[in-house]
Amino acid sequence: MTMISGCCSLPPFLTASVLSILLTEVAERFSYFGFRAVLVLYFHQALGYDESASVALFAFVSSTAYFTPVLGAVVADAYLGRYKTILWFGLAYFVGLAIMTFGAYLPGLDDDSASSN
Repeated sequence: MTMISGCCSLPPFLTASVLSILLTEVAERFSYFGFRAVLVLYFHQALGYDESASVALFAFVSSTAYFTPVLGAVVADAYLGRYKTILWFGLAYFVGLAIMTFGAYLPGLDDDSASSN
């Protein structure tokens, strides 16, 4: 059994690399399904797309999310290696979520406040 900071023991198959991949996957799934739940509303209300375009963009984002692991596998095998690929794609994912979040909440970025000045 492996000790973590002297407090807990883990089975031997839970190495640091396995734990980092597991935690990355949990965080990725949590954020993906969290933003996916409100994505059509974001496209429709915050960005001003009509409902059919919002649903079409949602379908595009969903299909892209399921296709990008193939791109990640190619990048990992040919260029960066698996851990650097997880790091860089995770950072890109985080930056995209941050832009979407800040774009929805920062004052002055909506059309109403821009047209009133």
